[in-house]
Amino acid sequence: MLGDEEADTATAQARLREALTGVGVKGDLAAIADGLLTASPATWSKTAEAVSICEHPSSARNPASPCALKPADLQTLSRVLQP
Repeated sequence: MLGDEEADTATAQARLREALTGVGVKGDLAAIADGLLTASPATWSKTAEAVSICEHPSSARNPASPCALKPADLQTLSRVLQP
């Protein structure tokens, strides 16, 4: 399961490997997952309305990003992905 919850590095890598497998990625999944996690580190925060916001500049879940989701969509996504 993927969602908005804290995870240590090993857990994050395992979940990402599972997700990559689910979409048909082949190869050294551990290396691919590690590369993705280290190449695009992100920090998260919550708004007063409990909406999870990613601080990465290209994240759709960063309201300041050019590809940001609409506020209502951010709220819905946070609600759906809450642990």
